[in-house]
Amino acid sequence: VEAACNALRTLCLEHEHETLTITLPNADMVPALIGKKGATIRSITEETGVEIDVQRVGDKEKDEGSKAPASAEATADEPAAGAAIIVLSAPRHKLPFGKSAVEAVISQYERENVTVLIPRSLIPTLLAPSGK
Repeated sequence: VEAACNALRTLCLEHEHETLTITLPNADMVPALIGKKGATIRSITEETGVEIDVQRVGDKEKDEGSKAPASAEATADEPAAGAAIIVLSAPRHKLPFGKSAVEAVISQYERENVTVLIPRSLIPTLLAPSGK
């Protein structure tokens, strides 16, 4: 009986859901993770068994009650505005697979895209005289 109880405890622990948070410094990466019509995020969920929740920092609809700072500056525990938080939820043994899949998509995005931050004061200089 004791062995059966221990086996049940182990089985319960294996299927207990845990969460893992991945912070993306740039919310522009989110569409790459979601994919066309949700195909990429759905594929990751189906293949790994990990539930994925995407939250953009500063997105008032998603972050009501959030502790996200109002400025673009990040604190030690809070990402900067314009970032995104990816929350993975799954049994402990599945989380590494979900994390690897998400990181692979983000890594591919970073290899294929370049983000250039331009000060607002220089934007008129970059635009044609007509402003288009």
